[in-house]
Amino acid sequence: MRIHKSISILVPKINGKGYLKSPFGGHYCGKKYIEFCKLNLTFAGTCVDIDGYLSIGFGLNSWDEKYKEGIKEVMNGIVEIFPQCKGYEEIDSPTFWGHVK
Repeated sequence: MRIHKSISILVPKINGKGYLKSPFGGHYCGKKYIEFCKLNLTFAGTCVDIDGYLSIGFGLNSWDEKYKEGIKEVMNGIVEIFPQCKGYEEIDSPTFWGHVK
């Protein structure tokens, strides 16, 4: 889901139901965060993961020419770090927040 200037992502648990509460470990020194930073993605900005979902800064709007390219780049990086996200789909705001509860 897109929130102003960010991409918000629910990362499914590998075992069981639900989503990871802190996909990067809740702080910037987690292994997954370091792996993500090493991808050196063009369109990814600051990341936050303390609210039950992963929020990645994203400076493009849906009408920007490179929007789809940017989303694809960031999500390919996420799938590389979290393979359980393969086959991701964009969901609307009420559905997203219903899962975060």
